[in-house]
Amino acid sequence: MADVDTEPVEQAPRRRRRAVRGALLVALAAGLAAAGVAVAGRRSGPSEPARTAADAPPGTGSDGTGGATSSTTSGRLVRRSYQPGDCVDWSDSGTQFLAGRTEVVTCDRPHVLEVTGRYQVVEPSLSYPKPDYWDALFASGACHRLGEAYLGAPLDPEGNYYVHGLLPTADGWAHGDREVWCGLGVRPYDAQQLATGGNVPSTGRVEAGGQYRLYPAGSCLGDVPGTDGPVYGVVPCESPHDQEVSGYVDIAGRAQQLPGADGWYAVAGKDCERVGRAYAGAALRDPVVAVPVPFGAASWDAGRRQVMCVLAQFHGQDIVTVTRRIRP
Repeated sequence: MADVDTEPVEQAPRRRRRAVRGALLVALAAGLAAAGVAVAGRRSGPSEPARTAADAPPGTGSDGTGGATSSTTSGRLVRRSYQPGDCVDWSDSGTQFLAGRTEVVTCDRPHVLEVTGRYQVVEPSLSYPKPDYWDALFASGACHRLGEAYLGAPLDPEGNYYVHGLLPTADGWAHGDREVWCGLGVRPYDAQQLATGGNVPSTGRVEAGGQYRLYPAGSCLGDVPGTDGPVYGVVPCESPHDQEVSGYVDIAGRAQQLPGADGWYAVAGKDCERVGRAYAGAALRDPVVAVPVPFGAASWDAGRRQVMCVLAQFHGQDIVTVTRRIRP
């Protein structure tokens, strides 16, 4: 296919008004309540990630946290053909699209998109589709299906990968261009990057087993700046935060179905207490509590079986925000 100038559409991984794992805060409160800690409520806080789309023009994408609002930037990239498995980068991928070409790179180099396939829009239309159309294409439509086929597994909507792609420009559309290159991007853990949105480069290939959102032990989780719901990312432990990851418990084989709201502590609570003590190197004493953080049904259906354990500090019935490590 000949190179054609196209106008990229940037979309940051959409910001879903929920915690990293589907209402993380609510889940944490449920876990604490199951552990016998009364929780009345918590301060309100921001929301989370964003997704992106890019190239001949990239478009909206599904960040795996669901939800979405696209932001479009004007710029020009040169459209080209790709193959599934191509890792693609482009100019100034972290913020906006500048004049230039996309570049297919080896996947061990930073890139913002791993191509999962090509989709040809077949719906008749006299005008360029509205953002809602592209949203649906990535959230549940053809690009989402291509992503799952490429992974060989259901896509965890609360996980590390989000669906996005390269869309035709309005000008290209007017001249018959209906080609969309679908792909997967990787959401960062860092709260500041999540707040900024845009296409954040990553290295390595996507794989089904790598899609689950597993923060490294020792990570301090705080609100993502500029968001309006309980959404989390990794922050410096000297910054305000109210959770510290102590480790994980694998519940494969011990739970045949997703635990109910009051079942998480029974399945993983004692092990999270053990993990918390090992992480802290000492017994945990009030007001520090170790609890499992439940995850959603969609993550379970996508194959996740590891439960995140966190330490949280309480004052009475309120979760305390601190600017130091929570572990003793």
